Amino acid sequence: MIDLVIYPLGRGVFRVECDGRLICGRTDQPLLDGARVLQAEGVSQGALVSMRHAGSEHRSLTSTVGAAAKLTVRETPGEGPRFAPYRPYSRTVASPSDFEGGSVSD
Repeated sequence: MIDLVIYPLGRGVFRVECDGRLICGRTDQPLLDGARVLQAEGVSQGALVSMRHAGSEHRSLTSTVGAAAKLTVRETPGEGPRFAPYRPYSRTVASPSDFEGGSVSD
């Protein structure tokens, strides 16, 4: 099992290490973002990954790399935090001319 250790940086924000190696410098969803890093490094989708707080031997969450990498957390005022499918940010940069004569939603 791969063990992710999280260190608090502030309210709800963590640094993530794996075997003493920094894999996420700042995240609010350490297991999920950590799993995406592991996935990008070629770790098997079926590999078990767990998360624990620094100084604790108790595992807070456990998943497979593949399942955790597919999720993110979405929060709305009406529902609170919920797991949702992960969608990577688009690397496309919009220019002002893309929106001339209309709004973003036109």
